[in-house]
Amino acid sequence: MAPHEVDRDTREQLLRAARDVLLDEGLAGFSLRKVAAQCGISAPAIYRHFEDKDDLLAAAIQRGAALFTNYLLSALSEATPRERLQQLGQRYFRFAVENPRDYELIFVVRCM
Repeated sequence: MAPHEVDRDTREQLLRAARDVLLDEGLAGFSLRKVAAQCGISAPAIYRHFEDKDDLLAAAIQRGAALFTNYLLSALSEATPRERLQQLGQRYFRFAVENPRDYELIFVVRCM
């Protein structure tokens, strides 16, 4: 595996771990050490991929939002506004069922 592929895989693993730690522990219990432990790396290694804790959290939320957007975009190719709206509803539901942790991160968790 090429070094950039390892970096991309590590980054993706960090994003999923950050999401899970945030959902399981809340913002008050969130730490880079906990994220690193889930990924089997040291906490300082996270800084190879993210500037700081806020950058990691923002990227995790952006990742979930991008995934959600991809679910919705294909509905725009439907012929009529009614069909587009129906497809949007179905794709919204499908996203929630297929990606419950990302759905919770985007629509349920309070980050304040």
